[in-house]
Amino acid sequence: MLHYARPLREAVEDYPHEPAPLRGDQLAMAQRRYPSWVGLSGQGIELVAAVVGLTLLGYWFDLHFATTPTATIIGAILGLVGGMLNFVRAALAATRRGPDDRDGQGSGSGDNKRVR
Repeated sequence: MLHYARPLREAVEDYPHEPAPLRGDQLAMAQRRYPSWVGLSGQGIELVAAVVGLTLLGYWFDLHFATTPTATIIGAILGLVGGMLNFVRAALAATRRGPDDRDGQGSGSGDNKRVR
C-alpha cells in the first residue's frame, strides 16, 4: 500500500459527513450576506448551460452524421425551451414563497398567501 494512503483514509474517516446546522444568528448573517437574488442568479447560468450544451450536442451530431445544420438548430431550440421552462418554474416558485421568506425576515411558518 502507498505510504500516504493510510493517513488519507484516517482523515476521511474522521471528517464529519454532515455540516453542523446553523444557529439562529449564523443563519440571519448568511441571509443578510447572500440576498435572494444570489440564489436565483444560478438559474440564468442553467439557462445558458442548457442552450450551449444542447447546441454543442447537436453540432457534434451534425459532424458525425452529416446532417448539417439540422441537429444544431434542433439542439439550440430544445436547449432554449428546456432552459426557459426551468427558469420560469424557478421564478414562479420564488414568487410563491413571498418577499418575507426570500429576504430571510419571515416567520418561516410558510403560511404566506398571495393577494390578487
